[in-house]
Amino acid sequence: MMTMIVVNDEPVGDEVFIYHLSGLISSYLSIDVLLNSSDCQAAKAKREVIFKRAEAYVKEYQDGEREQIRLKRLAKKEGNFYVPSQPKLVFVVRIKGYQTLSIPG
Repeated sequence: MMTMIVVNDEPVGDEVFIYHLSGLISSYLSIDVLLNSSDCQAAKAKREVIFKRAEAYVKEYQDGEREQIRLKRLAKKEGNFYVPSQPKLVFVVRIKGYQTLSIPG
Protein backbone atom coordinates (compact mmCIF):
# COMPACT_ATOMS: atom_id res chain seq x y z
CA MET A 1 0.00 0.00 0.00
CA MET A 2 1.35 3.37 -0.98
CA THR A 3 0.62 6.47 0.98
CA MET A 4 0.62 9.59 -1.14
CA ILE A 5 2.01 12.77 0.33
CA VAL A 6 0.14 15.91 -0.59
CA VAL A 7 1.63 19.41 -0.32
CA ASN A 8 -0.53 22.45 -1.13
CA ASP A 9 -3.28 20.21 -2.56
CA GLU A 10 -0.81 18.66 -5.05
CA PRO A 11 0.39 15.07 -4.82
CA VAL A 12 4.17 14.92 -4.33
CA GLY A 13 4.79 11.19 -4.18
CA ASP A 14 4.65 8.20 -1.93
CA GLU A 15 6.55 7.82 1.33
CA VAL A 16 9.23 5.54 -0.14
CA PHE A 17 10.00 8.02 -2.90
CA ILE A 18 10.25 10.89 -0.42
CA TYR A 19 12.48 8.80 1.85
CA HIS A 20 14.89 7.99 -0.97
CA LEU A 21 14.80 11.55 -2.25
CA SER A 22 15.67 12.90 1.19
CA GLY A 23 18.61 10.46 1.38
CA LEU A 24 19.90 11.63 -2.00
CA ILE A 25 19.57 15.28 -1.05
CA SER A 26 21.43 14.78 2.21
CA SER A 27 24.22 12.85 0.46
CA TYR A 28 24.58 15.60 -2.17
CA LEU A 29 24.70 18.23 0.54
CA SER A 30 27.37 16.31 2.45
CA ILE A 31 29.45 15.93 -0.74
CA ASP A 32 29.11 19.66 -1.39
CA VAL A 33 30.26 20.42 2.16
CA LEU A 34 33.25 18.09 1.77
CA LEU A 35 34.26 19.61 -1.56
CA ASN A 36 34.15 23.12 -0.16
CA SER A 37 36.02 22.30 3.05
CA SER A 38 39.44 23.80 3.73
CA ASP A 39 41.08 20.34 3.75
CA CYS A 40 39.81 19.66 0.25
CA GLN A 41 40.96 23.07 -0.97
CA ALA A 42 44.41 22.52 0.56
CA ALA A 43 44.67 19.08 -1.03
CA LYS A 44 43.69 20.54 -4.40
CA ALA A 45 46.35 23.24 -4.11
CA LYS A 46 48.94 20.61 -3.14
CA ARG A 47 48.00 18.46 -6.15
CA GLU A 48 48.43 21.48 -8.43
CA VAL A 49 51.92 22.15 -7.04
CA ILE A 50 52.91 18.50 -7.44
CA PHE A 51 51.57 18.44 -11.00
CA LYS A 52 53.50 21.59 -11.95
CA ARG A 53 56.68 20.12 -10.44
CA ALA A 54 56.18 16.91 -12.43
CA GLU A 55 55.69 18.92 -15.62
CA ALA A 56 58.98 20.73 -14.93
CA TYR A 57 60.79 17.38 -14.53
CA VAL A 58 59.33 16.07 -17.79
CA LYS A 59 60.37 19.24 -19.61
CA GLU A 60 63.89 18.98 -18.17
CA TYR A 61 64.31 15.40 -19.38
CA GLN A 62 62.85 16.18 -22.81
CA ASP A 63 65.26 19.10 -23.18
CA GLY A 64 68.16 16.82 -22.22
CA GLU A 65 67.15 14.24 -24.80
CA ARG A 66 66.85 16.91 -27.49
CA GLU A 67 70.28 18.24 -26.57
CA GLN A 68 71.78 14.73 -26.91
CA ILE A 69 70.21 14.36 -30.36
CA ARG A 70 71.44 17.81 -31.39
CA LEU A 71 75.00 17.01 -30.32
CA LYS A 72 74.94 13.66 -32.16
CA ARG A 73 73.77 15.33 -35.35
CA LEU A 74 76.34 18.09 -35.03
CA ALA A 75 79.17 15.58 -34.53
CA LYS A 76 77.98 13.47 -37.49
CA LYS A 77 77.78 16.56 -39.67
CA GLU A 78 81.40 17.43 -38.87
CA GLY A 79 82.54 13.83 -39.38
CA ASN A 80 83.17 13.15 -35.69
CA PHE A 81 81.65 10.81 -33.13
CA TYR A 82 79.63 11.90 -30.14
CA VAL A 83 80.21 9.92 -26.97
CA PRO A 84 77.56 10.64 -24.32
CA SER A 85 78.77 11.27 -20.81
CA GLN A 86 78.55 8.41 -18.35
CA PRO A 87 76.58 8.76 -15.13
CA LYS A 88 78.80 9.57 -12.19
CA LEU A 89 78.80 7.21 -9.24
CA VAL A 90 80.35 7.89 -5.86
CA PHE A 91 80.78 5.16 -3.26
CA VAL A 92 81.13 6.53 0.26
CA VAL A 93 81.92 4.52 3.37
CA ARG A 94 81.67 6.06 6.82
CA ILE A 95 83.71 4.41 9.51
CA LYS A 96 81.95 5.02 12.80
CA GLY A 97 84.04 5.46 15.88
CA TYR A 98 87.28 6.15 14.03
CA GLN A 99 88.68 8.31 16.82
CA THR A 100 88.30 5.55 19.44
CA LEU A 101 90.62 3.29 17.42
CA SER A 102 93.68 5.46 18.00
CA ILE A 103 96.34 3.88 20.19
CA PRO A 104 97.64 6.08 23.00
CA GLY A 105 101.32 6.59 22.62
